[in-house]
Amino acid sequence: MYRLRLVSRVVLLVAFLLAFPALVLSNLASRSEVVGARRLYDRTRADLAQTDGRLGAAEDRLKNLTTSVQAVEQEARERFRLVRPGETLVLIESE
Repeated sequence: MYRLRLVSRVVLLVAFLLAFPALVLSNLASRSEVVGARRLYDRTRADLAQTDGRLGAAEDRLKNLTTSVQAVEQEARERFRLVRPGETLVLIESE
């Protein structure tokens, strides 16, 4: 009985000694994964902030175009090069 206990303890000790380096190495890989995930999180957060800023600007522009006749006229003049009757449009090409 004592011999069986001793053998089982030795087997457990050997298994632990063999498995311990693998556990340490896997923990190191996990740390590098955590660092990589943190970098990805930071980049994603920055991208989200930038997208939120662009969305806010687009919402402001849309609100301005739906509530202001002057904004619609300005957009038509710039985008479609529209002019009022009697006005002359001069296009200057830049290099």
